[in-house]
Amino acid sequence: MKLFHGSLVRVEYPDVTIGRDSLDFGRGFYMTRDYEQAVRWTNILVKREPSGVRTINTFELSDDAFEKYNYRLFESYNDEWLDFIVSNRLGGEDWRNYDIIEGGIANDKVFDTIEIYMSGMIPKDVAIGRLKNEKIRNQLCIVSQDVVNDCLKYVESIIIE
Repeated sequence: MKLFHGSLVRVEYPDVTIGRDSLDFGRGFYMTRDYEQAVRWTNILVKREPSGVRTINTFELSDDAFEKYNYRLFESYNDEWLDFIVSNRLGGEDWRNYDIIEGGIANDKVFDTIEIYMSGMIPKDVAIGRLKNEKIRNQLCIVSQDVVNDCLKYVESIIIE
């Protein structure tokens, strides 16, 4: 499976320990199946660090990774996905139960809905109702360095002008 990692640097040897725990799927190496999603992420990063070089790092994840390692797939924005995201953002460690986690990304309107829900301004059923209208944008997080070492192959890095 071809995956893309948007960054401001070339990444040949991913390290899952870099980053914060309180992200959607916890700490790990985040990628997407969607090239354009990776490009959008570089646009966000370069606004934070204007001297950065927008780079798309391409990887191949072997198919046996999903059988060999503990894989969690969230196929839609639903109760389970919302509970998992909120728990992780609040410092929970549910993400540590998996080696690979895949599902929708919490950005833009999705992020706003989650923030409103977390603040208690809307109940869960209203949040889920709003999320069901949003297009799912894919993200895949590798939590285990063993998966990176055994199943992830660096392909190339492309600088976006």
